Amino acid sequence: MTFPPALVDRIVAEVSRRLAEGDGGGTSPSPAADLRGHRVLTGELLEMKCEPGARVAIDAAAILTPTARDAVRQRGLTLEASSPETVAKAIGYVHQVESSPATSALVRQLGWPSRLTDTESAIEQTRSAICRGEHGFVAILTDDPHRTAARLNRQKTVWAFVPSPDAQAAAGDGWNVACLSASSGSGVAIARLLQRLASRAKGAS
Repeated sequence: MTFPPALVDRIVAEVSRRLAEGDGGGTSPSPAADLRGHRVLTGELLEMKCEPGARVAIDAAAILTPTARDAVRQRGLTLEASSPETVAKAIGYVHQVESSPATSALVRQLGWPSRLTDTESAIEQTRSAICRGEHGFVAILTDDPHRTAARLNRQKTVWAFVPSPDAQAAAGDGWNVACLSASSGSGVAIARLLQRLASRAKGAS
């Protein structure tokens, strides 16, 4: 039996397309994407970074926009969020009350999960997370660090401090919250200080 050349070409093209999309009879693993480090997930980001049917690693604190939720449903994505407890014991967490290029740069240097929020929410969520043991160390980036630290220290399990302007003076053991402005010193020096403090807090937990 002889097949027309045009039919053969169509069959070959279809088989090639299915192999390229991973439809190899169920033997190919699902594609994966790693979006950890992205604080806000949008539909555009998911469509750009994730193949249909992909398993997507995200931060537990990541915020999904309505378009992202639509993309998850339409593209058949599976989101795999890091456990808040696991993340907290390994590294720190950042609340961004002060929003500026300096704070964004500092968060990128730290590589910690972060959330853009307001002062009241940052204080409430920090108290709650520290008391429940969800976060071992928290940094709050704010333009009013002294007042924020004073309010946090009303809770006996929270030990907040304000680093010196040059970010050289480290706090003693037991401190678990740093309140500071990212513009108060060298971003590299601040990041190193916060990383040292987070390591201490982890070791004490």
